[in-house]
Amino acid sequence: MRKQLDTGALATGVARVGCLKRGASRVFALHSSANRPTYTSLGMATVTPTFLAHSDNHVAAMVIRHSSPPTQLVYDARVAYPDLRASLSACDVAARGSWYIQLDVSPASALEEVFFSLSATLEDSSTRLGETVSGFACCGQYKYYSIPQLDGSAAPFVNLNVTDGVMKTLYLKHGACPVEALDVNGEVCTGWCVLTWFRKFSTNLGRANFLYEATLSVPYGAGEQPDKRRAGRWYIGIQALEGPVEYVFTTGAFTPLPQRPSDGCSRLDRYCSSKFEDQYVLESGARPRLSRGRLILACACTLLGVLAASRRAACTVFSL
Repeated sequence: MRKQLDTGALATGVARVGCLKRGASRVFALHSSANRPTYTSLGMATVTPTFLAHSDNHVAAMVIRHSSPPTQLVYDARVAYPDLRASLSACDVAARGSWYIQLDVSPASALEEVFFSLSATLEDSSTRLGETVSGFACCGQYKYYSIPQLDGSAAPFVNLNVTDGVMKTLYLKHGACPVEALDVNGEVCTGWCVLTWFRKFSTNLGRANFLYEATLSVPYGAGEQPDKRRAGRWYIGIQALEGPVEYVFTTGAFTPLPQRPSDGCSRLDRYCSSKFEDQYVLESGARPRLSRGRLILACACTLLGVLAASRRAACTVFSL
């Protein structure tokens, strides 16, 4: 049985069937398209055996790199048999580019040739507020999504659920992709960036504990929080561990009401009684509540020495 191997560029979502000789490698390219400018992330690349029911009929490794073919020392992700799945993003998810996928067959394979099916998809890297997105990440790499053109009054948030596996970190960063080596100092993300650790270590034994659901919000200056709201593009960063992880997240935003000037108080006044009142517009059937200090009670009571002590004083309430 002889099969002709197609070495042309891959089409997103279209399986490519081929064969490779023992010890051989082959590189395939997947290019983003001008017709779908936001589809820039590698949503999923999968390699499975085909044609032969033999234990050695499989690819040994899949190696991936963005923009250039991978080399032995330079690559973005590498996964080995039996879990030949990978998914990752380039740092600039707004830019078109190409993904290069190299398949390697072991030189110790019992078969002279192995037959495989390779499928790779491009994923939409742009998300809107209120949208729910499901995804996959692996190999210690990042998956990035962008929320474009946010208003400066909005404080975005992400609620993420891990549906399978475990992950390391969830980020929100303004203007650029978050990278742990560049943006994290100790336990916090510096600058216009916030994070939530999904992997945490116990203080006594140093064992890893994992979160499976969390909501990460950009602070907007309430209480002791800083105000990190910024207009423009925000990046969601999902940092995987070595193993695969599947997740679902939903985006949204808080929009606090503008501050009212009150008795010289401002957001920076720590003990201002009216600080950050009415942060949100809430619909309620209850009557509006007046804050403290909005009424002046003046009682004009005239005591007549000749009247009985039981007579009530006259009081008048003035509302500003």
